[in-house]
Amino acid sequence: MRVFVINLARRAERMATMARRLDALGVKFERIEAVDGARLSDGERRKAANRFRWWCAKGSLPRAGEIGCALSHRETWRKFLELDEPCACVLEDDVSPTDGFPAALDAAERFVMEGKEARAIVLTPFVPAPLVEPEPGSFVRIPWATSTGGYILDRRAAAAMLKTTSPFPAPVDEWVRWTKTAGIWLYAARPAVCGQAEYGSEPWGSAYESDTRERGTVFVKDMSVSRRVAHKALRAVGKTLDFVITGGCAK
Repeated sequence: MRVFVINLARRAERMATMARRLDALGVKFERIEAVDGARLSDGERRKAANRFRWWCAKGSLPRAGEIGCALSHRETWRKFLELDEPCACVLEDDVSPTDGFPAALDAAERFVMEGKEARAIVLTPFVPAPLVEPEPGSFVRIPWATSTGGYILDRRAAAAMLKTTSPFPAPVDEWVRWTKTAGIWLYAARPAVCGQAEYGSEPWGSAYESDTRERGTVFVKDMSVSRRVAHKALRAVGKTLDFVITGGCAK
């Protein structure tokens, strides 16, 4: 299976770490230079993401890093579809593949080729717990996930994602949206075979802070009472509009 690693040019230390890890596992890979959202013009950002749809979906306008991340994944899907490959694995440069990663790639390739529907498999642990825990080394269908740190998708899923995200109506890791609007069947590897530094899977320090965040962001828990009330009222409006726009497909 073809493995792509998304990496910003200014994050050479991450690529070096990832290369050492994949080499140790005997996994060949191809680097995809990430789009640096901070270097995009305002016009390029507006073309890449539908600001109104994004606000309806998330309650905030798209940040430069989020747009760069989304475009990086789109470029990877395009690259994959140019090749004669049934499926591909996409990794962000802040994940740490486990010893079980190579075997999971082999099993996942067989699994996605068995189905007639578009399939994607999330390799990171940020997914809902199943009602019944599956056998180790298997894949369980899930309704949502919150990470694009590591995943596998087949050609049907990649093509559907490209069509649905032009322009992006929400961040690229909104898997619940793609399962509904792109018709993708979403699965998770059990156990997860990629940890992600941003969520504390390993203490790698500031070099692995998320590139999608920006200074000055105020989270709801840190807002004043009046601002929080206003925010929640606007969210109710935004979610309603999102539901109407997507024909009931919004989460």
